[in-house]
Amino acid sequence: MPSAGTTNPSPHAAARRATADDIQELQTKYTLLESSVQDLEEAYAANRQLRSKVVHLEAQLSTLGDTVQSLLEFKSRATKLLQVLVSNHGVDELKAQVLSLALQSNDPNTFLKSVVDGENPLDETDRNGGNALLPLGSTHTDTEMNPEQLQLQLRD
Repeated sequence: MPSAGTTNPSPHAAARRATADDIQELQTKYTLLESSVQDLEEAYAANRQLRSKVVHLEAQLSTLGDTVQSLLEFKSRATKLLQVLVSNHGVDELKAQVLSLALQSNDPNTFLKSVVDGENPLDETDRNGGNALLPLGSTHTDTEMNPEQLQLQLRD
């Protein structure tokens, strides 16, 4: 029993207090929920930006792959060209020497004709006592070339 001078709280007041506490708790949960929604929206926006960057990087990677492939093909062609140039280096020197000798001779055209025909106007041998001269760029089985062809070959 209640003592004298104290009042018995009414059941309505207790219910209002409980309801106020429930409302406060719900408001706190609602604020936390709003914050979580905002965090998720920010994460979603960041994810969208990252996906956009990934798509852009994939396109760049594809372009880079094409560039690398082109460079490898160019390297292959350049290597082959370099091999040809290196193998023709001696031929170019020989052409230059023959042209120089022709220009130093009394009759360059006759000299070139003798080189083309495989003849040595002196004794059919070279200075070292070797075989008769062969036309530039030919073998012992292929010695047919006229002076114009030789001059064109020397210019090349």
